[in-house]
Amino acid sequence: MPAFSFLTATEILFGRGQAAEAAPRAAALGRRVALLAGR
Repeated sequence: MPAFSFLTATEILFGRGQAAEAAPRAAALGRRVALLAGR
């Protein structure tokens, strides 16, 4: 599956390599962030 992002009231990242994008994006949101991950 090619990587893509889905924008709603929040941004949801999908696809290979997107886990590496999570930390800098979460840091930009502030100190309180909910990060959900799973299979």
